[in-house]
Amino acid sequence: MKHNAEKTEPSMTTFSVTLVLFDGECDICNSAARFLKKHDRTKSIKFISRNSDFRSRLLESLPSIVQEADSIIVLQDARFYIKSAAIIHLARFLKWPWNMVTVTRILPLKLSDRLYDLFARKRYLLFRKKKVCRLTTYSRDSLVG
Repeated sequence: MKHNAEKTEPSMTTFSVTLVLFDGECDICNSAARFLKKHDRTKSIKFISRNSDFRSRLLESLPSIVQEADSIIVLQDARFYIKSAAIIHLARFLKWPWNMVTVTRILPLKLSDRLYDLFARKRYLLFRKKKVCRLTTYSRDSLVG
């Protein structure tokens, strides 16, 4: 199975920017968002914290597979990416050498998603949980909602 994006329903909004929905309370997720912001060669990535009201309203218009995803979610054009597919898709926006992460798409999707799930389950044990999304203090212009 490939790491292609899921095609969304025809009624889904098409976005002119790339939206990244992430866990704002997760220290590693915040760090990854700040890293993406710094290394985004297109300057088109915008972030939405999991706890924002805007995220809740946005998810209502998306397919149930996206609404129920307990992972990073990337929305671009009329497509969505979750779990490892989201990470690989985001790597395309990065500068050299970070964009080389895209070579991991040669792994079977089931395997890369299992690795993602394992890491996601342990993220609060490995890294701290924050009460506040640190990205808001880092760069308000990158945060939506």
